Amino acid sequence: MKNYRLLIKATAVYQLCMGLISLFYILVAVIQNSFDNYLVIVGFLAFCSIVVVTVINNIQILVHLDRLKPLYFSVNAIICLIQVLHIFTNGFYFKYVQGLGFIGYIAVVHSSKEVSYGTFLTNLIWEFTIKFDKSDGTLIGVNFIAFILLVYYYWLSKNVSNNKYLESDQ
Repeated sequence: MKNYRLLIKATAVYQLCMGLISLFYILVAVIQNSFDNYLVIVGFLAFCSIVVVTVINNIQILVHLDRLKPLYFSVNAIICLIQVLHIFTNGFYFKYVQGLGFIGYIAVVHSSKEVSYGTFLTNLIWEFTIKFDKSDGTLIGVNFIAFILLVYYYWLSKNVSNNKYLESDQ
C-alpha cells in the first residue's frame, strides 16, 4: 500500500509547485501593476487567496503525512473544483487553471448555429471578466486534469479518515 502514500506525496508536491509558481506570477503582476478596475482587483485578491491556501494546505499534507486529516483533501478538492469549468457567455467569462490544464470545450455561435469543439493544453490561467454586453457565442470547457484530481481528492477525503489505506504502510 506504499503506492497510496507515494501518490499522496506526488500530488501534494505537484499542487505545492503549481502554487509557488502562481505566487511568482502574482509577484510579477504586482510589480507590473496591471490592474484596470476594482473588479480585477477583487478577482486578483481571490486568486491570491486560493494560491496561498493551496501552498499552505499542501505543505501541511507533506509535513503531516503520518497524521493526515480528511480536511486537507477536502480543501484540495475545492481548489480543483474551481478549476474544472471554463465558461464564456453573454459578457461573463471565467477560466482558472493553477498548474496544468487539459481542456475539452464546446463552443456555440448562436446566430449561425455553428458548433465547434476541441481540446488544448494550457498552464496557469486566471481570467475573470464581467461585461454587460450581449455575446453571440457560448463556450463551456472542462479541465480534465482538475476533474481527475477532484475525484481523487474527494475519494481521499472520504477514505483517509479511517486510515485503512495508510496504516499498512508504516
